Amino acid sequence: MGVGGFFQLLGLRHDRRHISEFKKWRIGLDGTGFFCRGVYSGQAATANGDPTDAVITGLELLLKKMIRYDVHPVLFLDGDNLPAKYETQQKRRKARLKQQLQYHRRHNDDDGWMRSLSQYKATSSDHQTHLVLLAQRLNIPYQVALYEMDSQGVYSLRENDVDMIATSDSDFAVYGCRNIFFDCDENGWGYYFNPKEDIPLALNIPDEEYSPEMVLKMALLRGNDFYGGVPGIGPQKCVEVVKAAAKWDVDSLLQTVKELYPIIHAKIPSDCRDRLLQAELTFRHATVYDVTTQRQVPLTPVESPVLQQQISIFAGPFKDPISATAISKGLLHPITHQAIANVVDLTTGFWSSSYRRPQGVKIFVRGKRKSVEEMGLDDCDAAPKKKKRQQKWECHICKKTFSRFWTMKRHIAVHSGKKPFECSRCGKCFNRQFNLDAHAVIHANVHPYNCGRCGKSFKWRTTYSRHLGRHKGAKPYPCSICDKSFSRRDHLMEHINTHTGLRPFICDVAGCGKVFAHSANLLVHKKTHFDNRPYTCSSCSKSFKAKQTLQHHMITKHGAPGGGVKCSICEKTFPTKIKLQKHLKTHG
Repeated sequence: MGVGGFFQLLGLRHDRRHISEFKKWRIGLDGTGFFCRGVYSGQAATANGDPTDAVITGLELLLKKMIRYDVHPVLFLDGDNLPAKYETQQKRRKARLKQQLQYHRRHNDDDGWMRSLSQYKATSSDHQTHLVLLAQRLNIPYQVALYEMDSQGVYSLRENDVDMIATSDSDFAVYGCRNIFFDCDENGWGYYFNPKEDIPLALNIPDEEYSPEMVLKMALLRGNDFYGGVPGIGPQKCVEVVKAAAKWDVDSLLQTVKELYPIIHAKIPSDCRDRLLQAELTFRHATVYDVTTQRQVPLTPVESPVLQQQISIFAGPFKDPISATAISKGLLHPITHQAIANVVDLTTGFWSSSYRRPQGVKIFVRGKRKSVEEMGLDDCDAAPKKKKRQQKWECHICKKTFSRFWTMKRHIAVHSGKKPFECSRCGKCFNRQFNLDAHAVIHANVHPYNCGRCGKSFKWRTTYSRHLGRHKGAKPYPCSICDKSFSRRDHLMEHINTHTGLRPFICDVAGCGKVFAHSANLLVHKKTHFDNRPYTCSSCSKSFKAKQTLQHHMITKHGAPGGGVKCSICEKTFPTKIKLQKHLKTHG
């Protein structure tokens, strides 16, 4: 669930922690997410019978473990189907069913095949009842959302009903929640994430330039639960578009896509702009329920009542006030509005008339990791579960290995020599769409990456990053023969040619064949074969083929300042050390 590729892009799974480090914290647990992750897992597919009981038991163990370590869990559950999310939900359920059916067919498991069909029809609509009864039995606070648990959890975190959200949904990073605990397992291990601290680090931007708006716009472009996004825009392209955009409204973002990736922009559906606007409004103003006022409100206030009414059509229509309260308490089924048996109408916790929101915001202070003894963990919780070793896929041609099958398959296409992706502007062909998109920037007259120190601008992020290294004086490539170091590997390789005497750069002009140790020298030499003289002296209007020749002319003939090296014998001035070294040979 959430935005594809954001776990890796934003570094959501880096800081491994245990729930015992959050004593006295009120942690809102994404009960629906935990349930769905268990029901549709590979283990559930191989289980006999309905996996609901096994998943409920696993969730109960986690809740009891949180209580055991003096953490105060609050259970949040999904409610009715959000209109803006209907299309995504149907695709997701069908994909899950298809995945399970394929598993059972491969293993000739007819009983499992029929079981998966029954789960598809039944389990997804009844889990709220099981989880509400579990919360009441353990005497822990809970709330059934009117629509999306994501929006309800974000609202409760903003209003300080909880201190942190435990979930597996990357949407919470999009909302900019202050404390998130990702992928908590049954032993209480998960990943702590603070967007304000961690996202600038992951995206390599200064803290003062970070805004939650950036991540929201990236989620709109990439695709989310409410709309599939701009086709062809991956996680890294999202970052590049948002950084390059002059403004962050939808029209400016689409214009930036057109400038950076014209081929992708040409394939954008006609309704893309309207769907992006609808998704943004749903993110901002989804309908939630306030437990203190017992009223339905938008996640973020809307200035105009008329606009609120229009937005609620797809972001969650307001329900009858009495029904809304009953749904939040778990007394009514959120979809059918039928009364649910055995659920007690509570007047404690959230639902107490004396409930007041706690004061003060908690932020987890990262420090030295505590040992197992310091955390007081039980033996069964002493270490995170080890992940299964990933299967390696090997290319049968060059024996290179890959962690994913589709990556290996894409690599094999390189050996075939086929280049099916052709640039419509110049006819150049590429073996991958990604390479074609990167090439298209050449034809677009945009330089989105601007250096704040010298004002230079660049078309590609890699060139920009390499340029920043020059300002920092970084030279990570040392020569193994002499003491020189270089900022780029290709510069080092060309420098080594001066030690070995190798001259691999050959002039291909007919009848020439002159060779050089440096590619830059070859480029300068090639200009001597043509009559074009683009470099003109501002003093005498004399023109030259090479910039270095013009500099030499300005220094020697017009006494121009700011450069050159003098000969210690005759005091002649030369624009470069190489020119000086050639001159010194004339003195013997």
